[in-house]
Amino acid sequence: MIYIPPSVDLKPLLEGASRDFIHAMMTNPTIEPELLAGLLANTVNLEPEAWWNVCASGIMNPRLKHTIKADTFDEQVQAWDHEKPIGAVWDLFLTAPATPKWASALSNVGSIPFLLVLPDRFYPDMKTEEGREDWGQTHGRRNAAYRELFMKAVQEKWVGPEGVGNEGRLGNFVWVRRGFAEAYVRSIFGHDERIKFATHADPAFRIGYYLAADVRPEWPIEDYIERDGMEFVEAVAMNDSLYLRMNCDIQRRLKAVVREQTKNFDHVITSMKRWRERMVAKDPELYGDTPTEEMLEHCRRADELAARRERMAAPMEAAKPVKKGWFR
Repeated sequence: MIYIPPSVDLKPLLEGASRDFIHAMMTNPTIEPELLAGLLANTVNLEPEAWWNVCASGIMNPRLKHTIKADTFDEQVQAWDHEKPIGAVWDLFLTAPATPKWASALSNVGSIPFLLVLPDRFYPDMKTEEGREDWGQTHGRRNAAYRELFMKAVQEKWVGPEGVGNEGRLGNFVWVRRGFAEAYVRSIFGHDERIKFATHADPAFRIGYYLAADVRPEWPIEDYIERDGMEFVEAVAMNDSLYLRMNCDIQRRLKAVVREQTKNFDHVITSMKRWRERMVAKDPELYGDTPTEEMLEHCRRADELAARRERMAAPMEAAKPVKKGWFR
């Protein structure tokens, strides 16, 4: 683990270091979480350029891409320490200046768990019994309220001068909002919280949804294609869950859409093929572009049930008159 003694003055060290040195240090997964969090929060008062260099590399540290499960109190303490730099990354959305350069750095947050550090002003007085009791009853609502405020701040702050919808699909501000939406959708469990990104007015938020949401056979992909076109296709092609075998029909329909395009989108077909092959290598029973035997059996049963219902709904033939003496 990278350990730097407290006696070392990090400010002159990092401000005088090369870009390669900073990148190697900040992306090292063995760096202490307390040190990484402090540098992201600029507790050493770095000059703006050095702080940006530190954050641009620190955001790409692989230790930020996962959380730690805890079964004991000691493991929970370790998990809290591990999450400190993750929270520091999300604090940057509020503390960093909203410039294209910072937007470019923050656009890499899509695979980082969305874990916010609740500010002190959202806590009751935890020193009193009443405050602790209040926290026990309201902590869920307090965290939800802060998430809403945070999302609103992102929508208002990280927007280019052209305004939402006019920035161009490759603009830095589009990518930072897209990264935020991807991380949010990937981390939030509630369906209602997720689905509001699918219909969001901001195209960047919708793309983040396509990248991170769980693709299901009932997805209205025709609606998504009509609204966002190939941006939807290119985004969902990078979603692992698309390649579940239960989504084989969606895979087929997406490839058909790409082939119908007048422009050259062959790279999307190639990308989907490679992505699917990578997922199949992980679990060939779960991933692929052909249905499972269980799916086929389900379809057969559904067809039989539909046919039975159709026969039952058909008008019955009039009963033929019984001949006299039939029972004699």
